[in-house]
Amino acid sequence: MREPSMNNIQKDEILKKCFTYFVEHGLESISMRKMCDETGMAVSSAYYWFGNKDGAILSATEYGLNRVAGILFDYVYQYIDNLECIMITFSEFIMKYKAQLRFIYQVVTSQKYGDKIRPIANRLTEIYDRYTEIIADHFGCRKQELQPYVYLFISAVLDYVIWHDKDKMEVELACVYKAVTDLINKDKGDDDIDGGNTEG
Repeated sequence: MREPSMNNIQKDEILKKCFTYFVEHGLESISMRKMCDETGMAVSSAYYWFGNKDGAILSATEYGLNRVAGILFDYVYQYIDNLECIMITFSEFIMKYKAQLRFIYQVVTSQKYGDKIRPIANRLTEIYDRYTEIIADHFGCRKQELQPYVYLFISAVLDYVIWHDKDKMEVELACVYKAVTDLINKDKGDDDIDGGNTEG
């Protein structure tokens, strides 16, 4: 008998439950049956939708990556006009998601899933680029100039979550803050010059 298809809301809810299960148990002690017990899915439905345990892990990890990235960028955008506040408070905020990020890191660096997760990571880079474009538009600067600092910001935060080296992260974020502030001010200065030339 054919399993029913999922609509987007059902799919998100199931992936959320699967991701939560994987985060709580890690890669070493998970199984499809236990996942189904904790998420309320029928075992036959899980195999139909995901194919096998690997498919479930990859799908849930992609969901988790997109969700956490969205939350983090939403936080940045909420305080977009107070970059100093973001740099000061972000380390505390990000630790709310340390378990999720550590599980994602475990999947990405695993021998079994590393290569399989790469296309998903590439899609995430596209999401980063979209957020970068939004932030660049907000500040009136060029996306290509802002992009390296967004990547450095993400890298610094992930290193902190994984290695707990707060001093290193604070040095890196201070560099990002200075570079982005200089970039914004430079582009504002360029606009003023261009505006002056237009009027003159």
